Amino acid sequence: MSFIRRLPIVLVLCALLPVTARAQEVSTWTGGGTTSNWSDSGNWSGAGVPAGNDPDGGNNVLVFSGTSRPLTNNNLGDWNLSVGEIYFAGGATSFTLGGNTFGFRAYLGSGTQQIFQNSTNMQTISVSAFSFRNTANSQINLNAGDLVITSPDMYIDSASSVRSLIVAGTDSTRRTVTFAGNVNKGGGDSDPDMYIQAN
Repeated sequence: MSFIRRLPIVLVLCALLPVTARAQEVSTWTGGGTTSNWSDSGNWSGAGVPAGNDPDGGNNVLVFSGTSRPLTNNNLGDWNLSVGEIYFAGGATSFTLGGNTFGFRAYLGSGTQQIFQNSTNMQTISVSAFSFRNTANSQINLNAGDLVITSPDMYIDSASSVRSLIVAGTDSTRRTVTFAGNVNKGGGDSDPDMYIQAN
C-alpha cells in the first residue's frame, strides 16, 4: 500500500528532472583575429571557435559575414567538425572556405542540413572535401547570389536510403551553383542512389 502512495510523488520528481538537449551553437565570422584560421578565437563571435563532431546531429551553425579575412582556413583537423548549417550573410564579401575536411549533419535532428547563400557576392567552398550525412536530405539555398564548390570531393552519403541534394532559392534572378570537383555517392555500390535536383 505504501508503494502505491509513493508512486505519484516519484513520478512528479522525475518530471522535474532537467532534460538534456543539444544547444544551438552559432559562430559568426568577424575576421578580427591575427590569422585566417578557424581556430583563431579572434575571428569568431557568438559561440566562438566551432567545435564538436556529433555523428547524430549538427548543432554548429557557421555564419560568414562582413568583409574581413575572406580567405578562411579550416585548420581544425580533418573530419573533426560537424556542421548543421552554413550561412553566407546578406552583404557579405566574397568568402572562400578553405582548409581541412568537415561533415554536415542534420541540424539538431531536424532532418535537414543546409547551405544558405544570402549574399549577392559569389561564395566559394574549397575545403579539401566535405560530406552530407546519409541520415538526412541536403539543400543548397541560392537566395541572393552564386555558389562555387571547388572542393576536390563532395560526398552525398546514401548508405541507409535514397538521398537528395536539393538546389533551391528565393531570388527571382537565375542563380548558379557550380561543382568544379567530384560529386561522389558515399557508401558501396549496393547502396541506394543519390540525386541532385533543382526546385
